[in-house]
Amino acid sequence: MKFKNKASIVTVFFALTTLLAGCTSVQTVKQKEESGRSVDPIYSVFKRDAMDFFLTGVEMEDKGEYYLAVNSFLKAYEIDSAAGISYELAKNYSLLGKLFPALQYARSAVAKDPSEKEYYYLLSDIYTQGRQPDSAEAVMKSLIEKYPDDYYSLYRLANLYEGRKPLSAIKIYEKMLDDEPEDWNTYIRLAELYDKTGNKAKATEILEEYLHFNPSDFTIREVLVNYYISLKQYDKALVHINSVLQIYPDYQSMLEAKARVFVLQNDYLNAAEAYLKMVNDPEIDTELKLNIGIVYFEQAVNDPELLKVADTVFSIIETDTVSWITNFYKGAIAILQGDSLAARRRFNEVQEDSYLYLQLWQRIGGVLYDSKKYPEAIFVLKSGLQSFPDDYMLNFILGLSYTLKGDYSDSEPYLRQATILEPNEVNAWSAFAYTLSRLKKDNDAIETYETALELDPTNTDLMSSLAIVYDGAGNQAKSDSLYTETLKLKPNDALAANNFAYSLTKRGIRLQEALELAKIALASNPESPSYLDTYGWVQFQLGNYDTAKVYLEKALTMDGNNYELLDHYGDVMFRLGFRDDAVAFWRKALEFNINNDNIKRKIDRGEI
Repeated sequence: MKFKNKASIVTVFFALTTLLAGCTSVQTVKQKEESGRSVDPIYSVFKRDAMDFFLTGVEMEDKGEYYLAVNSFLKAYEIDSAAGISYELAKNYSLLGKLFPALQYARSAVAKDPSEKEYYYLLSDIYTQGRQPDSAEAVMKSLIEKYPDDYYSLYRLANLYEGRKPLSAIKIYEKMLDDEPEDWNTYIRLAELYDKTGNKAKATEILEEYLHFNPSDFTIREVLVNYYISLKQYDKALVHINSVLQIYPDYQSMLEAKARVFVLQNDYLNAAEAYLKMVNDPEIDTELKLNIGIVYFEQAVNDPELLKVADTVFSIIETDTVSWITNFYKGAIAILQGDSLAARRRFNEVQEDSYLYLQLWQRIGGVLYDSKKYPEAIFVLKSGLQSFPDDYMLNFILGLSYTLKGDYSDSEPYLRQATILEPNEVNAWSAFAYTLSRLKKDNDAIETYETALELDPTNTDLMSSLAIVYDGAGNQAKSDSLYTETLKLKPNDALAANNFAYSLTKRGIRLQEALELAKIALASNPESPSYLDTYGWVQFQLGNYDTAKVYLEKALTMDGNNYELLDHYGDVMFRLGFRDDAVAFWRKALEFNINNDNIKRKIDRGEI
């Protein structure tokens, strides 16, 4: 780099020379004596005293005693108001935060010696310190008028422009690069400015240009990698990453960047190579290694190849250090691999009531639940409940896992416990009510839904769910009122509109209203087999058999094993005169609901 901060090196030198230049020298005195003119001997003593005070001030400044430095420089200034002493006073007042006197002395220094660049730099800095950027810029521009090619002055002006006038700063930096094409600092500043102004592509172009001069500058390559990643130009990022890793294969930041490039493309398998190198490095922090393992576990729940990577990571960590966290994840991996004995052995190692342990039970169980690995989630959550039987989250997720697995009887006690532990949690009451309804405990389900609605009276999902239970229990009046209230609060609620339409159609009442409701549902999702079925069934009840056939056929292409769809389509075929086809569809419907007496009767009679 062409420039350096010269202040600390030359302060004393140039101040002394300036001071001496403003004083009567020994040679001058001798010349006056030789010319026969009178000489004031005290004048020379005063100049010598100014020097003494000046040097004392410099010493105090070096020690950080700025008040004492100012005191000495003021005494020197009383004797000799040279530019160098003005400069030192300005600098030390500035260091003390006393900007008004600092500004006065800095101006004085520039006025007394307009050729000294350091005086301009200080004056500009004081203006900047006083939040007067226009004045700071004006000072530097006046200096550049004197020295238009001075690199450091241009740099300082560009630096001043960066915050308020980035395009002007860019223009100056580009001029500087024309003069000094190998100054890495200017390349960095210019690239950052292009980035700041939204031109990342130009920023990368600038840095690529610099690398032509300094191809071994890995710092710049790291910056470029980050730019390319932000631009999603992953191939270009990998070029720079691999060029560094060829020379330094264990370069941590580049290994992280390489892994990140693949992760951002959701390619965790290719990211594994870089991550495993990091995990095998004994210098890498254990916490980082654990985080890598956790990321792979959470991505690998449905991917056996990634699960192997996660298993490898935690195995390496175990050989390097003792960590109770690995027991949790090795246990979870074992259960995903179908090894319940190994899982139980691991989980038995962590049966303590530490809050950190609870967090891991919740996290791992939650990951498995979110991935729809309900049997595995149940295994983990039940293991956690051995230490934390009264934890709401463990009970709640365990209950949901059983419910979504279809084991409603097993779900009931855990969801009941969740409502006891968190009586104001609407989700717990809602899940519990749904489970009760699936167990055909309609009265209990109704009571539970009512409790949930007391907590959240305008929750339309709860209203619709309760309407279904009332409908199934034979209380259509209450069911209809709930659907009506739901659609009043949320007119485009597709699910409520569909269910209400279907309920009315089953009863053969208010069919035109049912048709309008079915249209609302179908408009929200024209590809829903359930909504297509409802719309087709309303058309059937209205006697529009050809129209019904079109919609039911479309629904069957998406959900061909749905017994209700098959049953409805059989009815349509019968009304259209295709008796044999109708019986064939009824028989197929019966395969999926073998205890349906209504379908059996139609098959036996060969008619509706």
